[in-house]
Amino acid sequence: MEYHWCLTLGRGFSVRQTRRLADRAYDHVFRMVTAELAPGVKLSENLIAEELQMSKTPVREALQRLEADGLVSPIPYVGYVVPQPSYPDTREAFEVREAVEGFAAGLAAERMSDATIELLQTTFDPANAPEHTIENMKALNDLLHSSVLEAADNTVLGQAMERVRARITRAINVVINGNIERFDQSLTEHREIVRQLGLRDRAGSEAAMRQHIRSVGEHVLHRLR
Repeated sequence: MEYHWCLTLGRGFSVRQTRRLADRAYDHVFRMVTAELAPGVKLSENLIAEELQMSKTPVREALQRLEADGLVSPIPYVGYVVPQPSYPDTREAFEVREAVEGFAAGLAAERMSDATIELLQTTFDPANAPEHTIENMKALNDLLHSSVLEAADNTVLGQAMERVRARITRAINVVINGNIERFDQSLTEHREIVRQLGLRDRAGSEAAMRQHIRSVGEHVLHRLR
């Protein structure tokens, strides 16, 4: 299965316009690489998907950025390929995420609004558990982690997390994607994080988040050895 892109950038496009196109191409391919495409899928900058309606120039820039992020690998004379997550890269990403997002959870315990905490408490209350599907488990995961990072209210911290979370998301989708038991364990860990946030306990929230990320990391890394 291969995805291809093409069209020519017309005259009169400014550097700023080209960069906006590159950002759109980056976001599009980023979503596919982290959530949809299996390792080994090839991506070519010379053949652009008609749906993107752009030339190979912004696509090349986007793919170069994705390469720098460790999300695609170049193939001489071919283009790029979605790589298999490696053990060393994934281990390093989990170590950084544990430290950074653990710290973010501590900040969130002090800065999160009462309304957001109430929303999380209601959503993660076992009495309100949604239908038991992978999609719902992923949605709950995204809600908690995005709420914590937003409440931490630290732009630099958020930027630092983007590349790290991208690598981890790829590894999780490759290794855990259909494992409902692992998502169940994460849900239990998420509820403990929410409990600590509700207590406004900075140290407890950080410890709960660090334990959760360490637990997921151990599961993923064991399967990447």
